[in-house]
Amino acid sequence: MPRPSPSAIPLGRSHDRFFRQTFGRPELAADFLRSYLPPEVAALLDLDPKHLVRGTESYIDPKLRGHQSDLLYRARLRDGSPAAVFILVEHKSRPDPWVALQILRYMLQIWQAALQAGQPLFPIVPLVVYHGKRRWRVSTNFSGLFRGPEALRPYWPDFRYDLLDLSVAGDVEIRGAAATQACALLLREIWSPDLAQRLPSILYRLR
Repeated sequence: MPRPSPSAIPLGRSHDRFFRQTFGRPELAADFLRSYLPPEVAALLDLDPKHLVRGTESYIDPKLRGHQSDLLYRARLRDGSPAAVFILVEHKSRPDPWVALQILRYMLQIWQAALQAGQPLFPIVPLVVYHGKRRWRVSTNFSGLFRGPEALRPYWPDFRYDLLDLSVAGDVEIRGAAATQACALLLREIWSPDLAQRLPSILYRLR
């Protein structure tokens, strides 16, 4: 069967593929996480590429294949204690008001798989990487999905995800090694009509 031409591949899917193939490499993922996770979280983790364990789709219920995460890594703690943290990276190219529910669905699958394997439950740090045409204005708290009387607030489950807004309107500082910076800038400028003119200066960082 012939492979589809690049023009036949939906733009959103090509962005997904670029993100997964780039940050699916442990050495790039380690620098990316070191640069963009909250500093207090990154300081706790051993982000040596040799110690990052890439997750697989085996964590995902077949019914949820359409909601699979872009990337999942397991990192151990820097102090050597017998604990680990799952780092769940979700890639978005347009605002998604239900992303917190999507993340929760995925987290439950990870924890359920751990229980079935007789393993303890480990914390999960969700990070959403967004690079759309406009700024992300969706709540980063799961409780933001709920509406109702104040008396019912204690019954709203809650967690938060961290957000890296690489949209053109975002003001995030581009950090990391040259390859990480180039990839982040490419994601930020991917919608720009001037991408062809800006591309040489982005790739120059790799020299």
